[in-house]
Amino acid sequence: MGSMASEPMIRKERLPVIPQPARVEWLGGELPSRLLEEVICDVPDADVQALAAVIREALADQAGGPGRLPVRVERASTPAPEGYSLRIDGGGARMRGSIEGLRHAWASLGQLLDAGDTLPHVLISDAPAFPHRGVMLDVSRHFMPTPDVLAFIAELARLKFNVFHWHLTDDQGWRIELPRFPALTGVGAWRPGTLIGHADAPGPPAYEARPHGGFYTQSEIREVVAFAAGLGITVIPEIDLPGHSSAALAAYPQYSCHCRPGDVWQGWGVRDHVFCTRDESLDFLEQVLDEVLPLFPSPLIHLGGDEVPTTHWEDCPDCQAVMAREGLQDVEELHRYVMARLARFLQSRGRRLAAWDEITDTPPVPAGTLVLSWRGTEGGVLAARAGFETVMCPASHVYLDHYQADPAGEPLAIGGLSTLETVYSFRPVPPELEPRHRGRVLGGQANLWREYMPDTAHVQYMAFPRLHALAEVLWSPQEGLDFADFHARLGRQLPALTRRGVRFRPLDRPG
Repeated sequence: MGSMASEPMIRKERLPVIPQPARVEWLGGELPSRLLEEVICDVPDADVQALAAVIREALADQAGGPGRLPVRVERASTPAPEGYSLRIDGGGARMRGSIEGLRHAWASLGQLLDAGDTLPHVLISDAPAFPHRGVMLDVSRHFMPTPDVLAFIAELARLKFNVFHWHLTDDQGWRIELPRFPALTGVGAWRPGTLIGHADAPGPPAYEARPHGGFYTQSEIREVVAFAAGLGITVIPEIDLPGHSSAALAAYPQYSCHCRPGDVWQGWGVRDHVFCTRDESLDFLEQVLDEVLPLFPSPLIHLGGDEVPTTHWEDCPDCQAVMAREGLQDVEELHRYVMARLARFLQSRGRRLAAWDEITDTPPVPAGTLVLSWRGTEGGVLAARAGFETVMCPASHVYLDHYQADPAGEPLAIGGLSTLETVYSFRPVPPELEPRHRGRVLGGQANLWREYMPDTAHVQYMAFPRLHALAEVLWSPQEGLDFADFHARLGRQLPALTRRGVRFRPLDRPG
């Protein structure tokens, strides 16, 4: 990195960067940001050169004044895979790291440029606390157009998230074009209407008599995956099975118990339309996955496994025959059988199963499974103790479909209360988890379930700035997390959201 221009200084205030870097040395002095006018990058790597082009374009929008100071982009090894260093002094800026680290260095420099007209002379040495920093977006309950998905992913990259969990199928809509199975989108992508008001409201339900739907072409899916990869974000698709399947079964009812005809659901909640467990149905699911896998290079494929009503399995002769054949004692073991078979299928294709924490209810968990713990952290603790990797996403803290304040002053939400401070108080590693198992907690993620988020602006309002809080929790050293300090820095970042046209919930006064 070269010799320092001056001795490091100890300063009480922190950089207006979110997430807060692991280490900051203040070198004394500051640099007018308009003086950064050129990018020097001699790295013969297409990804690094693409990043340099992005930086060059951003600097062109704000450069001016005398002098041409460079931003030097240099590849270098760091102790952590996503680590980086960023030095700003009188000679310009210099960032060093792997391509992953360089992207994060640019995110930090970009936030400093957004925060004011001057850049402090600093040396940042930074790396994430957790390797899995994710956000789940539900596009089944309400479809989101591709340009809006891309813009949302771009915001995640600015906050150093590295996983986009894309919930693409559910009772209310199937969103992936699969030419081999055209009815999945021809029928399953469209519902006749949508519930008006809250699902728990008194009286009979009323529905908006206007079809809702849409789907992503294979070209659009590849565009999203490539765009995210260029920002250092892995797209993990979720095909929710064997429950939450009304849309798929409306398209292909022959794979339900008793071959019952069904519809794409207009309501919210948990429905008892599930895939039958006979071989023909599971063969169909494997054929569907064979069409899905080429679209997503992620080693992890999420297959849901949550909230599976077993009513139909209990009175289905085909399911009872499977239980007898496999020596299963009850329908809970039948659920385990289905998930284990699908896990083996993914393994045969070089992939790993990710699933919600219901998969821990009837052990053993399929080998290699990543468990996402949403019903509190208990499922993740059980998984970690059993030797499985886990990601924590408890509804109590990181379900961003919950209200952000008193419901009287907020748009309709599913319920609950997850304030900005609640999200910031989330810690992925539960204190009761023994130290020898803590390394299996890979990190955490927020979940944006969209029963009550009908459009992109509403998603943004529910996501930001709570995602800023989660980003810091998952990146910054846990011992240095301080909500009051975070809140003060956050105020300097929100105007940039406004300039980019992103809606967000205004900050409450710190209390």
